[in-house]
Amino acid sequence: MEYGPQFADLLREVRQTLNQTQAIGRALGLGNGAWQSYEQCTKLPSIQNLFTIADKLAAKYGPAAMPSQAEFLKSWLQAHGIRLDDGLVSSLHTTRPRGMSLTEFSWLKPFVFAGERREQWARTRLDCLVAPAAVSDLSHIYALGLDRDTEIVPDKELTARPWEELVERYGSRDIVSISSGAVNAMTALLNDDMVFRFDVVPEARLAYRKFVRDMDLANEADLAMFQRCLAAADRLGTSEDPARLLREAGLPQADPDAVRVASDVSELLGGFTSAQFTSLFRLAVIDPLVWRRFQSDKIFDYAVISVAHHPFGDRDRIALVIAGTNGTATAAAVQLLARGELSGRPLGAVVNFHHRWVTDKSGRRSQQLVPNVITAPYKPDDIVDAIDRLVSGSSGAVRGLFRNWSDEDLEAWKELVRTLSGVLDRRSR
Repeated sequence: MEYGPQFADLLREVRQTLNQTQAIGRALGLGNGAWQSYEQCTKLPSIQNLFTIADKLAAKYGPAAMPSQAEFLKSWLQAHGIRLDDGLVSSLHTTRPRGMSLTEFSWLKPFVFAGERREQWARTRLDCLVAPAAVSDLSHIYALGLDRDTEIVPDKELTARPWEELVERYGSRDIVSISSGAVNAMTALLNDDMVFRFDVVPEARLAYRKFVRDMDLANEADLAMFQRCLAAADRLGTSEDPARLLREAGLPQADPDAVRVASDVSELLGGFTSAQFTSLFRLAVIDPLVWRRFQSDKIFDYAVISVAHHPFGDRDRIALVIAGTNGTATAAAVQLLARGELSGRPLGAVVNFHHRWVTDKSGRRSQQLVPNVITAPYKPDDIVDAIDRLVSGSSGAVRGLFRNWSDEDLEAWKELVRTLSGVLDRRSR
């Protein structure tokens, strides 16, 4: 059977754009001859494979250079003899990730929050404290099926604007937060509102939230003193004593502003250095379904993929966090999600990545990450039941492993699961 030329024309245009004459199909894993048969109008891909082709092209060659999913859909329908106007095709198009298995998550063109580089001479308080993010964190973000004009927002926005302005500016859409709280303040802010989360001492969680939302560094002088006190804590190896911080930073002990800033730094860090403090937000992750704590080592890295409460929006807006214990794990977790490997895990999961050395035919050795979804398939009520068992029936030793979470925290965790499950149910109807 022969089809109309529209889809074939689109593929030829793609090939010409890339200036390639070799079989692009093989590069995309479509199988020998598949691309040629599409160009010859003798065959069309299934609707599922259509979006797979669109996503793979965008991931491999860059979304800006490739046709959108809507353009692929329109040409595919026209090849079948079905003509739709652009408005209708756009209404059919969705930014929801193809293959993403958090099937209840309905995308409304989300804002993507990410960490970025930090300025040597601080312009925001995040420049002073939060580590720079890895470039690799965002390397596969468009594999999730996001539109090419999706806005990527630096986490510095959280301290650059008043909270009320953030609510007005970012409360209208869902949010995706990429990377751990060590390099992305948004993830640290969301941690207590994530179903799958990082295991952090309560004092640090509270201090980080106050640092983002409430710390008063009203001018450049305050910011400079804050940066000097953080550097002093790093040199001393402790932040416990504000007076020592003042002396080490070379700040006047009679200046009330300097005393206030040094006290703020000491209270924020809780005795830690700045690097020690932020590393708390990436060291270990928790799977609430089995109540196990996972921490990176030489063999395994870990990541959480989790639905969370929206920090700015109403009850029908939600956030999605993809965060690894390092940049490599974050990027691999994005790929895992895009491939649809979280089936049956509606609120997220914990995943690990095994570092394995392999040798190719030429004898060259390279390191590969082998992914594994630790969290078994579940229903939201399973998580609630698991938390109940932890509170009421676990041994003292098991409960002690999770001493960072009080009984009140665990009750809030259960309510979080129920609330987010309800939101996803409403949005999937």
